[in-house]
Amino acid sequence: MHASRRLLWFPAVLALAITGPAAATGPVLHVPIPADIEDDWSLGATSTGELPAAVETRNGLVRSPDARKTPAANETAYENNATGDASSDHAYFTPDRNTRRPDVSHYDEPFRPATAPFKRLWAYDAVDESYKLFVRHTRQEPIKLSPGDAEGEERFFADIVLNTRADGSVRIPSVAPGAHVVRAHLAAGPRDLSFSLFRDGADNWFVAAPAGRARLVMEISAPRDAFGGEYGTPSWSDFPTLEKLPPNVAAAAKQVAARIGVSRATMQPREVVRKLVSYHRSFVEAEEPPHEQSNVYLDLALSQKGVCRHRAFSFLVTALGLGLPTRMVMNEAHAWVEIYDGKLWRRMDLGGAGRTVGDPIREGPAYDPPPDPFQWPAGATPGEALAPPSSGPTGNTSGSGSRAGNGGNSGGSSSRGGGMQGGSSSMSTSSSMGPRSTSGAPLTSPSDPVSRAAEEKDDRPRSSVLLSVGNLDTRRGGPLRVSGNVRADGEPCPNVVIEVVLRDMSPKGARGAELSVGSLATDAHGAFEGALVVPSNVPVGDYDVVARTAGNMRCGRSP
Repeated sequence: MHASRRLLWFPAVLALAITGPAAATGPVLHVPIPADIEDDWSLGATSTGELPAAVETRNGLVRSPDARKTPAANETAYENNATGDASSDHAYFTPDRNTRRPDVSHYDEPFRPATAPFKRLWAYDAVDESYKLFVRHTRQEPIKLSPGDAEGEERFFADIVLNTRADGSVRIPSVAPGAHVVRAHLAAGPRDLSFSLFRDGADNWFVAAPAGRARLVMEISAPRDAFGGEYGTPSWSDFPTLEKLPPNVAAAAKQVAARIGVSRATMQPREVVRKLVSYHRSFVEAEEPPHEQSNVYLDLALSQKGVCRHRAFSFLVTALGLGLPTRMVMNEAHAWVEIYDGKLWRRMDLGGAGRTVGDPIREGPAYDPPPDPFQWPAGATPGEALAPPSSGPTGNTSGSGSRAGNGGNSGGSSSRGGGMQGGSSSMSTSSSMGPRSTSGAPLTSPSDPVSRAAEEKDDRPRSSVLLSVGNLDTRRGGPLRVSGNVRADGEPCPNVVIEVVLRDMSPKGARGAELSVGSLATDAHGAFEGALVVPSNVPVGDYDVVARTAGNMRCGRSP
């Protein structure tokens, strides 16, 4: 499929500083060589505490934070109470009926690549007779360091400032369920400190450290599937037996399950999860709270009113009533659920996010999770829409991306752009899909057995993406205006996410390498339109503008 030919310009400006003649001070004995993240990574260089100088991620190489960097006054610090007891911090979640959409002005992002707004800070897996949520097994078990070379895992750095008021444990964020620590280092400026890491039964993380202000830097590895993706096909016998809910809660959960139309007796877990997700994503924020006709759970669940925390709370109680292992997870900006699929815990966003979230300290590429397999209703506000656009490379990261729009993830159509050196080239439309390495080369291809098997399992009709680039003269740091539509099997694909990337087509460039520009969502008619900011770090060269989608429940991924 081909679009009209257009010109896309990326002028580059070279600044040359001219100084006077140097004083005759003799020969230069040494020349400083700036740090090169690719050299550090390829040579296996290490930083403070034997942490690797860089790790390879889907968005490029990410440099290790400096554990000995003195925490700034405006950096968010994680702390315990005056007695040193972190377990009492947010020990319970009490549901409420305030269903207005919240405003969020701050979010601390401790991870690189950034996972905003999905850092795990408070997780709950049980409910009492008053409908308060709590952690069933609070005993903290040690987190032992372990290698991070397992297949299908992703690497992250954590940069966490601690303010321990007394010797004791501090609750700290984790990146995903089932994550483990590869290496870690704690320091107060030049002074290294001893510490211990722990987790409880809901996979909340804690650190025991001496009193004072310090910086904890960790290399973390986590299963990619823990960030979302297809739920799987477990049977009910694959799950552990859950402790019974209080009788009043069990009766209420049975009433909600009947309203949704889910049953353990007649459905497999996969179908139950699909219906639960669809029902709770259809909640709406409301200025007027639900009427207090019964308990808070029934009032929220049956009215389908609420933002992220109400959706996650209702989902958790209903799922536990069905015997489906589930957790509710929160931070200062968002709430969602994690569901066990018989093998691992998976993150599941239910939407209802706030309006804005920003971190004035952190910057860098955003993590690209697996595609969202479930459909979003029109007008939904997923958690990804809450995340700020990536602010570009951190520590010479070799790639970056920005996110916006209505949730879900990537999956194509492309238009040829060019002219980073003032030149131009034509635009065409084609298709592309596949996970990318840091060089831009596909990690798998249709000829690979893994890819062929995945495609054979996918019985959704393939999506066709039609892309049009609206502006003829686009500059680095300026807007790239794109529009188009997505259809599958002749029908529009509403509420799917379109990822837009630049693919290097320069004869002398990193040919085939891709750089994410951002994402947009289709409307109820399958159309999308918007302006995305071209990253300021795009090298000079010729580029294809590529748009692709992973689809949703009805529409498959684009070719």
